[in-house]
Amino acid sequence: LEIQSAILTKQMDKMSEFDEVRRKHYKRLYKYFKNNDLGIRTWEIDDEISPFSFPLLLPANVNFQRKHLIDHLQRSKIECRLLFGGNLLKHPAYKNNEHLWDSYGEHPNSDAILERFVMLGVSQVNSDEDIGKVTDSLDKFFKRWRNR
Repeated sequence: LEIQSAILTKQMDKMSEFDEVRRKHYKRLYKYFKNNDLGIRTWEIDDEISPFSFPLLLPANVNFQRKHLIDHLQRSKIECRLLFGGNLLKHPAYKNNEHLWDSYGEHPNSDAILERFVMLGVSQVNSDEDIGKVTDSLDKFFKRWRNR
């Protein structure tokens, strides 16, 4: 614990720098999606937030699946993540146990997150070039899928 505390104390000195880099990367990705009308839902943040990722909610009516985008990014050596959760009632541990839940009806927003949500990294360890690689890869992906 003492070693972890020493590392944390040193990292705290860099926190405002980390926050600034994260916000810069987030704003760059936000601008990319705002300038490319793709129908993808994104969220603008204010300057007090230190984001750990850039969230995307893909439209329901696109001609590709989230898996296609994730596979493309991974082949480009770009990591992305799903949001744990979504509609937990559809996860294997819960889906056959309706009796455990007070409400087991329709949950369209949770379903959308489960099926169409993905996050891109905006960490302070990423460089401007890394974010450029992300936008270049996204350009290639969307160009390919627009032509289908």
